[in-house]
Amino acid sequence: METIKTGPGRRGAAAPPAPPAQAAQAAQVQAAQAAGKPPVIAYAQNDQTKLGDGALVAASNSISTGTGTIMLKATFPNTERHLWPGQFVNAHLQLTVERNVVTVPIAAIQHGPDGLYIFVVGQDSTTTARSPRWRRRAARKSAT
Repeated sequence: METIKTGPGRRGAAAPPAPPAQAAQAAQVQAAQAAGKPPVIAYAQNDQTKLGDGALVAASNSISTGTGTIMLKATFPNTERHLWPGQFVNAHLQLTVERNVVTVPIAAIQHGPDGLYIFVVGQDSTTTARSPRWRRRAARKSAT
């Protein structure tokens, strides 16, 4: 942690700035909120079973320097009663919808001496290694 002067003869500790990736994500959340209420989907702990659809209602304007997280608040109508107080859920926040992109599972991405690549199956059932231009990487998929 760097030390900064807070006044004549006084010293105080400065909190480290948020990493650029988290700052960019915070800006994306703010832009999505300005356009309306971004949808949030709640999943069970296995991250497979959908529990409900909701909407983002509030976001903190600060990033935790210890964890790199942003505090968000969403509401869910819970008409089917799948959600319970204190229940742990995985919440997926939809910030944008990208059109005309190909998504691939993270498991399909290979590491080689020239960088990342994927195998593409052609019309004749042969495979070719390609180095796509990556637009975005998410937890389970990448958009090319």
